[in-house]
Amino acid sequence: MKGLPPRDAETLVRAFSTYFEVVNLAERIHRIRRRRDYLRSASDPQEGSLQATALRLAAGGVSAPQVAALLQRLRVEPVFTAHPTEATRRTLLEKEQVIGRLLVERLDPSRTPDEERAALARIREEITATWQTDPQPSARPSVMDELENVLFYLTDIVYRIVPPFAEELEQAVHKAYDVEVPTARFLRFGSWVGGDNGWQSQRRR
Repeated sequence: MKGLPPRDAETLVRAFSTYFEVVNLAERIHRIRRRRDYLRSASDPQEGSLQATALRLAAGGVSAPQVAALLQRLRVEPVFTAHPTEATRRTLLEKEQVIGRLLVERLDPSRTPDEERAALARIREEITATWQTDPQPSARPSVMDELENVLFYLTDIVYRIVPPFAEELEQAVHKAYDVEVPTARFLRFGSWVGGDNGWQSQRRR
């Protein structure tokens, strides 16, 4: 990049950035494919899964009442920092979601060649649109921009993941102990939207 004009250097950086973002997305979909293949073919639960963990607890002598008490005490609280430097434009997040869904649909072995060609063409269109979209807004993100970024993850991702996760946890405990062990609603979320910069400045003092 040494001899490139700044404009060309910026274009090259964006090209590699877009490339690696798509590659990372494809790798995440590949992990979904591998997990599905494992669940279809393996008789034992996947190592590190909720079911495997529950079975290890049962094999280690942990009783059902102890597990129920543990779940009652368990608290998991992811916190959204929403720092302006970490905010990604909602347009790009939505395009990434579309590409991800199209890649997941390609895992269906019953798809026809025409459906495959249409999916690949749509993926190319979305990547092209992503390439042509400015990754950063022209103005400094406001608190409302940070809030919109967090709400995207809450409404479009987290709300879709939490119910299946809770069901999988309940099923794993039920299979390991052959009893109904109630799982507490241990998951909650925190946010620093609008307050992260102030907290950092206070910490430095």
